[in-house]
Amino acid sequence: PSSVARAIDAIATNTKKSVDDAKKDVKVYDAFAKLIDAAKADEVEAVIVALPSHLHAAASLAAMKAGLHVLVETPMALSVADAKEMARTAIEKKVCLAVGQQRRYSLVYEHALEMVRKNLLEEIHYLRAQWHVPKPEKKAGDKLAKKGDANKVEEPRINWWREVPEEDKAVKAKDFGYESVDQLVHWQFDEKLSGGLVMELGGQLFDAASTILAASPNRDASQAFPLSVAGSGTQVSRDNKGDIHDHIHCVFEYMLKDYVDFGPPKSRKKIGMQFDVIFGNEFDGYGETILGRKGSMVLENEQRGMLWHMSDTDKSLRVVKKEDKKKAKVAADSQEAKEDKDAPIVATIELPEDGKADAESVAMGQLALNGADPGFIAELEHWAVCCRKPSEENKPRCDAQAGLAATVLAVAAAKAIHLGTRVDFKKEWFDIDAKETPDDLKDE
Repeated sequence: PSSVARAIDAIATNTKKSVDDAKKDVKVYDAFAKLIDAAKADEVEAVIVALPSHLHAAASLAAMKAGLHVLVETPMALSVADAKEMARTAIEKKVCLAVGQQRRYSLVYEHALEMVRKNLLEEIHYLRAQWHVPKPEKKAGDKLAKKGDANKVEEPRINWWREVPEEDKAVKAKDFGYESVDQLVHWQFDEKLSGGLVMELGGQLFDAASTILAASPNRDASQAFPLSVAGSGTQVSRDNKGDIHDHIHCVFEYMLKDYVDFGPPKSRKKIGMQFDVIFGNEFDGYGETILGRKGSMVLENEQRGMLWHMSDTDKSLRVVKKEDKKKAKVAADSQEAKEDKDAPIVATIELPEDGKADAESVAMGQLALNGADPGFIAELEHWAVCCRKPSEENKPRCDAQAGLAATVLAVAAAKAIHLGTRVDFKKEWFDIDAKETPDDLKDE
């Protein structure tokens, strides 16, 4: 009931209608199966699945089998087997299946990817993705509000500790498969309902980090998925309501150019992606830190992208075009280069001797500080276009294959934490039609 009330209130606010008028625009079903059964009669073409995570696969599959397009929030599913079945069903039923990875539509991330592709950081060798969540300090009687309301306590981006709303206390939770109303409201803290923090939050950051690494020129393009993952988890917070780990740390290994899988460790060129989730302290917020041989980049809270020369965070920098001396030397011996006499030109970053950035760099910095839409609106608009006008060009940026890949990473990381061992990835796990999955990995 509280979710229905929030939805109607949001519609009233955004359309400047009264709550009573907004209610006329909303049809409420008490089960997703009823919505799907009535979809044709109610002229429903597509559904957004934003239910508790354990229902993502079941609701998505039921909707697609009824011929409905689906945008499912992350995680796509709690098992790789379910994710593969969802992907196959979308193909079979010829419906558009998108997975809610809004960072793929964020201008901040798009800009960052362009800088990575141009090799401004030069040879990325480390990436860290983190999500640090505070426990909101709310006193009795305080009302949570959006940012900017000085008279109320600001609501954090993640508030899983909220009190059970009064209108929800009368719900017969057991009729819907929950032990209590408290479990229904706080389902994120129950591992069988949410998959834990690796599934609930990790999949989003794994997808973003993998996309960044895939754009790096020094990655080995022959294998897009990681080599391995190892991790650990523990429950530290006194405010943890359920059985999930509230502190998680993982390290993924990816192949760099010239990687070999034999010989001494120093010959195995790999890049590490570190991931951690911490509940109880929001220092560092959430986002990514990317380190290269010459540049450092920080993507902060889906709002800002910051680029520096190494650790010089207090100095201006310039983005300039220079001759690529290494490529020029190689090309100098070729007939083509002798005829052209133009050395390859690349973009790079430098610290100006006068300490001042040029106008372009200043403008880029101001743009970064203005903040940006995280990508939700663009994601929904593009999905709608893909549903109505499907084509080779009109495909969601996070389609079934990309969603499956993020699910494989999350499930494998969860297994590594649970088993206390390193998990090596297999290419069959990423194949929609292959039966192999990491779902049933056991300690050998």
